[in-house]
Formats: sequence, structure tokens, C-alpha cells
Amino acid sequence: MRVNGDKVTINPHSWHNAANMLFIDQPVGTGLSYTKSSSYPHNDNEINVHFYRFLEEFFRMHPRYITSGSNAPLMQTRPLYMTGESHAGHYIPFMAAMILKQNKDNAKKKSSSLFHIDLKGIALGNPWTDPFIQYDVSDFMHGLGVITHGQRNHMKEVERGCQASLKQGKYSDRRCFDLLDDLIAASGSKKKMSMYDARKYVSGQGEFPPGKQQVEGYLNRPEVRLAIHTTETPQRFTECADPPFFALAKQDGKGATAPLVAVLDDESGVNVLVYSGQYDIICNHLGNEKMIGNYIYKLYCCRIYIYIYIYIFLFYLYTLYYLCRAFAVEREG
Repeated sequence: MRVNGDKVTINPHSWHNAANMLFIDQPVGTGLSYTKSSSYPHNDNEINVHFYRFLEEFFRMHPRYITSGSNAPLMQTRPLYMTGESHAGHYIPFMAAMILKQNKDNAKKKSSSLFHIDLKGIALGNPWTDPFIQYDVSDFMHGLGVITHGQRNHMKEVERGCQASLKQGKYSDRRCFDLLDDLIAASGSKKKMSMYDARKYVSGQGEFPPGKQQVEGYLNRPEVRLAIHTTETPQRFTECADPPFFALAKQDGKGATAPLVAVLDDESGVNVLVYSGQYDIICNHLGNEKMIGNYIYKLYCCRIYIYIYIYIFLFYLYTLYYLCRAFAVEREG
């Protein structure tokens, strides 16, 4: 749907025309999800446990989404696709990897009370997946003509300092944040370039996305809260909620490449789509391409090394065979 003031219209191009859509406010504290204990997840494992528990309860409450399959006696779900944008590039790979691992663990237990969640694919839009690469936006900004070649070179020096901290497990180094913030600050005098859309100049970065205030106002209307069964939620709906952000802020620079690689390499054949908007600065397409390129490069190099080791081993066996044969001939002579 689209919200324009008090008017709500149905989006005729919505994905709900092709699939059953489920929007999840997670981790707890975002959107209209809440906790009575004021306890928020502080790491990926806690988020994954909450999310998987939600999926289990959802499928138990809606058994029509359970189907017969080849994983009996487990309850097999209908095909599931997970998608999100920006920071979803961090949590979706972790969640997907956990689902695949849990499927394997459940298969060993062979209990009819457990699930096989049929994860078919994930889609990541402008994903924040590899901060080690993505913190630096100087190449993108230089390509736009916003900074000079010399300024770009300076930011590369800052990037090296940032990466040194990340290698030490320090995920909140100010230098990493400066790689974006300094360039945004230099992009204009009064209004600055939007880090989410390089075509727009804004008074504050919180103005994005367009129409945000209308959506927030709509979802906080009493009649709407009643209709979507969120009257018990003590908080107002906001696009970005502070409590879960502060609980997880210490791992802003932690990457999600390891679980993404695990999903890509899993024998179940999960499809992975990575797509990027043309004008997103903070999660720009250059960073996404470098991230994907690094994976392909490492995979290619790994296979090359395996082939080299196999060749050396076979050459060793070949040489040993002929040495032994020559020794046997010599003794017979």
C-alpha cells in the first residue's frame, strides 16, 4: 500500500500479488515489536534465536503453510524467501545460515515436532555486509565529482586506519564512521547530500525516505493499531528505534561475509540475489561489487590451490612409482 496524508491506496505492483508477504519487525524493539523486560539482543546469536523461534510459532499457528515433502517426519514448510535492504545485508545471511544449520540438526533428530524450513532464496538490496570494504565511499564520491583525487587519496589513508582497528575486533572506531561522515559534511554548506540518495540535498539525514512521516503517522493511529492487533504495544512506531540500535551499536563494523559464504556454499542450493540502487552512497554498488568480487576471487584461488596440490600429489605418486619400478628392475638385473 501507499500512504499519502489520510489517503491509503493499494500498490498494484506489490509482491503480494505473487506470494504471501510477511513483514517482521525485528530485532525486538523495532517497529511495533516490544519486550516487557526491556531486554534487547546484543549479538547475532540472540537475534537468530528469537527469529527462528518466531518462524516455528508462525508455522505452528498457520499449518496451511506446511506441506508434504521429502524430509519426513519433519514438518516441511512451503518455500521461503527472505529479503531486506541495507542492514538486512548483515542479519539475513546470519539468519539464513542458522536456518540451514537447524535443518541439518533437526534431520538427525527425526522428530515430527520439528521443522524443515524450506529456504529457497535470499535477496539483499544495497546490503551492509562487509564493512571492512564498505566503510570507504571515496571511490563512489570521486566518481560523482564530489571530491578530488587528492581527497580520495587522503580517505584511503583513513581507511587503512579503520581496517587496522576492524582486524583487531574494534568495531566502533571513529575513523570508520568518518569515511562517510566527513564526505557528507563537505558536500554542501547548508544542505548536505543525502547518504541514501546522492541526487538529493537535505537539511538532515533523518529526512529519508520520502513519505516516512506519513507512514509513521498512519501506523500510530488508534484505529490502525486496533486493526493490526498492536494495541498492547507501549511504543510508537518509528522508522529507526533507539533501544535495539544502542544494544547492537558495538558491532556496527562486524561483517556478515562468513554466513553469506556458508549460504552460498550450502548443498541445498539457496539462491542469492544482491542488487543495488544507482545513487545510494552509504551502501553503494562499488562496495557491493568488491564484496562479491572478493568472494569469487577467494573461491577461485582456493580451487586453484586445490588443483595445484592434487597435481603435486599425483606427480609425487608418479615419480615414486617409477623410482620403485626402476629399483626393482635394477635388483632383477
